[in-house]
Amino acid sequence: MGAGAEFEEYVRSIYSMLLNFKDEGILVTGGANTYLSGISGERYQIDVYYEFVRAGVRHRVIIECKDWKDPVKREVINALESKVRDIPGVIGVIISRNGYQSGAINFSKQKGILALTSDELPSLGTLIGERLKTVALPDETCLGEPFWTIMMTRSAKN
Repeated sequence: MGAGAEFEEYVRSIYSMLLNFKDEGILVTGGANTYLSGISGERYQIDVYYEFVRAGVRHRVIIECKDWKDPVKREVINALESKVRDIPGVIGVIISRNGYQSGAINFSKQKGILALTSDELPSLGTLIGERLKTVALPDETCLGEPFWTIMMTRSAKN
């Protein structure tokens, strides 16, 4: 597996963990075998793709991963924006390991493309910690089991 494919797999695994903290079953795919067709009939290879439905609304996201030694140029954002326009109902995200040229950042904002760096993604340790919180610690929706201990916090007023 080349460096680009490894970066794509890393991003795919991060998004898979982010989207499935509560076992929602959202499938995050990508790589050499993932293609989407545009309204033009063009087939596009997608680095990372996911979709889910919430409140009756279908959310579709395509992510381009750039593991290049140089910052991403505006032309790359332009190519992604063209892909987003051709594929109905998708949101475009680009993630670069080495940042962006200033023109690329401004252009991505104008075109509604989310430009992130790999440093902005949560670490694997953070994700595992968040996952443990969701499966091991109760929240306000949990019903207590008979063996749970009721605990109170003390304040100056207690």
